[in-house]
Amino acid sequence: MNYLFLNPLFKGISFFEPSFLNFFLKLSFFKAFFKLSFLGGLIFFFFLIFQPAF
Repeated sequence: MNYLFLNPLFKGISFFEPSFLNFFLKLSFFKAFFKLSFLGGLIFFFFLIFQPAF
């Protein structure tokens, strides 16, 4: 009886856990991508500004 009560709970956890991990991985990926693009944009911006110096 206890197992029958806990089985849907474990099913729910196993159902929600991968999507949550997938969302977290996507979030961290987008954060890293945003940081990289921001850094690249800053470098490109400074290169455009100081291009006559080079």
